[in-house]
Amino acid sequence: MQKKAIKINCCGSFYKKHQTKIGTFYFFDEYVITEFNEGVTVSFDSCKDLCFLINKYYGDTTPYGVISNRINSYSVFPTDYFYLKNMFFNLRCIAVVNYINKTTYPFESEVVEKVICPRTYQSFKDLDTARRWLCSMIS
Repeated sequence: MQKKAIKINCCGSFYKKHQTKIGTFYFFDEYVITEFNEGVTVSFDSCKDLCFLINKYYGDTTPYGVISNRINSYSVFPTDYFYLKNMFFNLRCIAVVNYINKTTYPFESEVVEKVICPRTYQSFKDLDTARRWLCSMIS
């Protein structure tokens, strides 16, 4: 099973890989793949660099999606999803990829995220399936 974003076959062209203090981000024509670092807390404040990059690549009009490739363990402030609605009008959907067996590990946080996320949100077991779903949602 492939976990790293750059090793998959992707729809659209690959723009650029960016590394910040909170993670690595891969920008493509229609989506960005996020890989946050182990132990970070993902919040609106900690993602200001990512927000800047999203605006740089997609602006206010280009439809795009986000794939959260959760190869590391980190915390998410789910209430910060409310910022998505007001800041990223052209964000169409979010795909989350978790690699831990869901039958043995409860993903309560995913349930909360899905309920409060203002965009279409779907969970996946692998990156390629998430990518295909996301591309179908944007096209």
